Amino acid sequence: MVHAPLPLPELGADRFDFDDGWGWNPNQSAIQVATTPGSSSLTPVCSSLAWQLCPVARGPLVVWTDWSGYSQPGGHEVLRSWTKAGGVKVLVSGPWDPVKAALTDSRIAWLGATGYDTLHGKFDSLQLFWSPLATSPEQIKVNAGPILPLSPYPTGELTSFGDLAALPMAFDASGWTVVVANLITKKVWVIPARPGNHFQQVMAMNAKELLVQELTLPKGSQKVERIVRFDLSKLDELAGGGQ
Repeated sequence: MVHAPLPLPELGADRFDFDDGWGWNPNQSAIQVATTPGSSSLTPVCSSLAWQLCPVARGPLVVWTDWSGYSQPGGHEVLRSWTKAGGVKVLVSGPWDPVKAALTDSRIAWLGATGYDTLHGKFDSLQLFWSPLATSPEQIKVNAGPILPLSPYPTGELTSFGDLAALPMAFDASGWTVVVANLITKKVWVIPARPGNHFQQVMAMNAKELLVQELTLPKGSQKVERIVRFDLSKLDELAGGGQ
């Protein structure tokens, strides 16, 4: 097997892969893709002076948060997308800032936030929304999901599988908990950290389990020490109930 030489990682660059290739967002201001899995040749598909953040991909579709309109009066962030066949489009927009997004085989989910500085976690409201998976804005059908408890801090990355979505959220200075929500029934579970520990990012989810990074307090080190597995059939027990 021969591996193509890949460019050196850049600071602040999130990497992602999709059916036709892979990509990253160098300096969090551009989206670049390689259109074959083994290629080291990256093609810029979107560049901006504004933040281009949190790219996720599945199948032929790449989605990220575009903050170009955020500083305009009455403006909002949008979800922008790219496919090899259709190029770059504004996929999702609304009266909120879609600060995080997740893709499954059948659905796109996003966290819609309002507030005077949602980029830095200054929220007035947080609500999950979803649509059947789409590659063009004409196919998007916005469905309102559960309202999430407010956090005074930016959230972690959003992960979804089936009817569930999950993300880490901090409600005080002690560190992140994990919030799991059902997009259809709108039930929300807040799973507290284990004593002496706090959670980091949600890594993966399937129909039965959720994998989450865990660190030991104090939070001076960001080194992940454990991977914690949640049994999704026991969410009520893990959260001590549910909302």
